[in-house]
Amino acid sequence: MSAAPPAGARPRLVEPNSSGGKRIKEVRFGLLSTDEMEKLAEFECDNRELYTPAPDRRPATNGCLDPRLGAASKTSPPCPTCGKKIDQCA
Repeated sequence: MSAAPPAGARPRLVEPNSSGGKRIKEVRFGLLSTDEMEKLAEFECDNRELYTPAPDRRPATNGCLDPRLGAASKTSPPCPTCGKKIDQCA
């Protein structure tokens, strides 16, 4: 049996087993509140430009590279929609 996680840490939902694989401890389901749904809502991608003009050259708002679609790489800033890095982005 594993030790309890430190205070404030998230519990591990996957733990290694004796055969070298992993075993899922639990799966949680839930519903989003109205505010959460609005934060994660879609937007209309109606800008055909990929980037803003130089020298700024950032992904264009409402374009197919809009940062609100999620973090694009490990070096990207956190996702503006969920606030997480690429490995945890919704």
